[in-house]
Amino acid sequence: MPAIRVIDDWCQTRAASQVEPGQYGAHIPRQIFQYWSQAEAPPGIETMMDSWRQVRGFDHRVYNWRSAQALLRKMFAPPVLRAFGLAASPAEEADLLRLCLLARLGGIWIDADDTLYGSLDTVLGQGRGLITYREPLGGAIGNNVMAAPPGHPVILTALQIACASLSRRDNETAWNKTGPGVLTRALGAYLVDADEEAAPKDVTVLDWVPLAREIATNNPVGYKNAPGYWNKAGQRQAGSRFWDHWKQAVARTEA
Repeated sequence: MPAIRVIDDWCQTRAASQVEPGQYGAHIPRQIFQYWSQAEAPPGIETMMDSWRQVRGFDHRVYNWRSAQALLRKMFAPPVLRAFGLAASPAEEADLLRLCLLARLGGIWIDADDTLYGSLDTVLGQGRGLITYREPLGGAIGNNVMAAPPGHPVILTALQIACASLSRRDNETAWNKTGPGVLTRALGAYLVDADEEAAPKDVTVLDWVPLAREIATNNPVGYKNAPGYWNKAGQRQAGSRFWDHWKQAVARTEA
């Protein structure tokens, strides 16, 4: 919640200063990354991925568990590969992989259950540097749709946090261990430390509504109802009270 409040203040300051968005093309490589842990995705997921595969002018790459391991073994030190192996679910694998890819290569990450029905250029053209958005509930930073140039400091910090959480085998949900909670904390820390003039030039946080005009996010799919899905009640680690605290904090913020 402290990170969300920092982001709230920064977004209000940015709106008041009317910072003009810059050109994304020179900074973010035109490549789209996605992940499905198994060798083949089911037809419904393939249909959603096809909406991204068909975007003109962009390279599209889909990784699975084996190809992701091969990439991490080639591009990163052993602790990162070990952290990937300690992921407790495909969601955690995808969370770590997206940070690795954007940190080293830069580009656009899209979750497998998101569909493009508008223009990706319209989304990217609204910002510069790291481009992400705020989730409609609670104001956290979503990580299912994100873009960045290589080596962006927010991505590097989030990657460090996620690797440490996995290596420690933290008793927490994927959301807070490797997912949006990590990205939110990393962005909040960056905005606190960054120069007031520099931060608006390399970070863009979109509102959910303009994003939703172009991309259908978090579509309902069958695997989310399976017992092994990461946020099913039976899969949460015993002793974690994160969601109780989160709901209370959101209620206080809205009040």
